[in-house]
Amino acid sequence: MSGLIVRSLKNKAIADMKAGKALVGKDGIFTPLMKQFLEAALEGEITSHMANCLEEPENENRRNGKSIKSIKSPANDIL
Repeated sequence: MSGLIVRSLKNKAIADMKAGKALVGKDGIFTPLMKQFLEAALEGEITSHMANCLEEPENENRRNGKSIKSIKSPANDIL
């Protein structure tokens, strides 16, 4: 994430905390940050996995596109 995005998220989180919003849950303060973190982590994992697959030509496990996934957590579901 770029510094500008991080600062923007930080400023919004501070404003939301002052307004009394919940930290977690569907509309929680940390939900957008967690979503971006998980998306970046999963993208890095698949990129690494595919780089390994491409090094082994006999491996037929290839990326076949992307689709939306839902991750369930104790706090809420993240799309």
